[in-house]
Amino acid sequence: MHIPDWDEAFLKNFDPKQAAKEALSTGAEGVMVYFQSHAGFCNWPTQSGVQHAAFAGRDPMRVIVDTLRNEGAGICAYYSTIFNSWAANAHPEWRIEAAAASPMGPLPMARYGLCCPNNPGYRDFVRAQTREIARSYDVDVLFFDMMWWPAVCLCRHCEARSEKEIGAPIPKVLNWRAPVWCAFQDARERWIAEFAEELRDLVHTERPETSVYHNFALAMSNWSRGVSFASARAHDFLGGDFYGGREEQLVISRLMANLSPGRPTEFMTTVARNLVDHEQLQSAANLKMQVYGALGCGSAFLMIAALDPDGRNNPAMLARIRETFDETAPYEPFIGGEAIEDIGVYFSDASKMNFADDGTDLANLPCSAAPDYPHFRAVRGACRKLAAAHLPFGVITEERLDRLADYKVIVLPNLLRMRPCEIEAFRAYVAQGGRIYASRMTSLTLADGAHGDDFALADVFGCHLAGEDAGRMIYAKPACGLVADALAPERYLGHRAEARGMSGAVRLRAGDGEALATLSLPYGHPHGGTMSDQNWSSIHSDPPWTHTQEPAIVASTYGDGRSVFSAADIEAGDSNADHALFIALIRELLGGPASFEADAPPAVWATVFDQPEKNRIVLSFLNYQLEMPPIPIARIPFRLAPPPGSRFKRLVCLPDMREAPMELSETSGRLAGVAENLETFAMYAAEYE
Repeated sequence: MHIPDWDEAFLKNFDPKQAAKEALSTGAEGVMVYFQSHAGFCNWPTQSGVQHAAFAGRDPMRVIVDTLRNEGAGICAYYSTIFNSWAANAHPEWRIEAAAASPMGPLPMARYGLCCPNNPGYRDFVRAQTREIARSYDVDVLFFDMMWWPAVCLCRHCEARSEKEIGAPIPKVLNWRAPVWCAFQDARERWIAEFAEELRDLVHTERPETSVYHNFALAMSNWSRGVSFASARAHDFLGGDFYGGREEQLVISRLMANLSPGRPTEFMTTVARNLVDHEQLQSAANLKMQVYGALGCGSAFLMIAALDPDGRNNPAMLARIRETFDETAPYEPFIGGEAIEDIGVYFSDASKMNFADDGTDLANLPCSAAPDYPHFRAVRGACRKLAAAHLPFGVITEERLDRLADYKVIVLPNLLRMRPCEIEAFRAYVAQGGRIYASRMTSLTLADGAHGDDFALADVFGCHLAGEDAGRMIYAKPACGLVADALAPERYLGHRAEARGMSGAVRLRAGDGEALATLSLPYGHPHGGTMSDQNWSSIHSDPPWTHTQEPAIVASTYGDGRSVFSAADIEAGDSNADHALFIALIRELLGGPASFEADAPPAVWATVFDQPEKNRIVLSFLNYQLEMPPIPIARIPFRLAPPPGSRFKRLVCLPDMREAPMELSETSGRLAGVAENLETFAMYAAEYE
């Protein structure tokens, strides 16, 4: 209901009781009710703002809440922070003073009024509105949308906080190796987290039984939005609306599962094909795929269904939701538990940036919300490869530094900046028997901008930094059977540097480690070559020519543990060779069978959750192909290790509890089963005693 009120026909046909009943007719167990919107008008009789003209003298929110409560449905109240066009127009002094324009994909940004959360007047206004909702309405949850920075704000309140807290004015040039810039970015993240915590605490004071969460949708975006993983502490559980497709869902679902203070998490998206197109709906197959993707990760799912401007629902949209929920709801009773994750992919808060931006004036920085930084490319690539290999993995953050021992292997994918606590935690993890894969610039630069001459974890990696590679193309030449077998029949692994440092490599000096691959270089490297020089050997490509003894991939023992370091972020690559070598290195670090393994095409997502209170492990298989509808898969053999000290007694197919064939290894107790005829989604429970 992001609908203004300057036309008397807007929301004229909105019937609150009918709207509530139509929402429940979809099979929904709960409804998010828009108490307000980006337009800023309140849909209740407010004392602090302006009520939507269509509702003058009425309280449609009371009718909706009472109707939903009488039907036993859960109720979530929606409130938009920072994005409030009425407030920005009524109080221009509250507006964000953007250092540069802030694009948001296809959204028409000129329609959105943006208010600064550091402005005390705006902050008081949001608190007053929040109190009105919390004191007057019986809601189970309160959701604060848009809790992030749309741009770098240069208003006097932000300037004053910068001067007070970091001892300097807001820097006007971006520089990730300058302590003042790094301190300012830390402050921006802290300011958003504090605002989120303030509103959560306010709601809890007014309604202790009401849960609070903020839109976590931009947690993976670059630095500009200021949504830190640490801000998750301001949520009772994590949720947000996502539109980035299959790979975004793969990463964010696992990230939220491990970061959320409470469960289940919540994955939202529009029933329409995007936020801008009001009429065209997602296909039924595509919508179901996303819901199954959420269920497989133990997450709830929220459908965003936009009303027509006159206040009525699109019947086709309601029918599409009903069709989806009817099919997916039978699996909901079986979600929950602790994900079985042998491998942790580390997502670094401090690395949501790009050194290629250094020296850019803020006035010339577009501040796109995209996850357009090298570390994310490496995180996403690692997740994509592990999922395709059906190895049990999760996405972890600094919040899990005290639980690193839970993982057999941890992946450090091109961490551009690290905090001292992270460096020491990973050093201790390996010393105590842990195993890590790390790549490229990991541990070269601290979060405060300090840049060393060597890796801070050089002792763990077993090699040293010689410099950053400046060429377009390098090659890793196998120096052991493991690498040669993984790449066969190809002879080398090629790695190409890309614009803005999105992929590349460093040069290494040998240390105590063993070279698994050495560096080969094209003719004339690092020069690109022109038609008038002699710095190239083939006009289209850059074949390997000079074969050095410099290590390119190094394995090392440190304490009781082991590491593999790659000079190039091969996990970010998209070739078959990148995939094969990365997975071979991870399997070598695992040192034996994973807790769960499956023989399935790469498109299949497999997740495994232990539910010890029910003495069962729940396995999910999702046939998440890019083209819909998916082609069915006849057989997926899988193997599963029992929890320590237990043995499997039977395997059942959910939700009907139909017993499925299984075999148990006499030596290891591992279960072997087969998922038969996977069309879209299948769920099994392996019961143990």
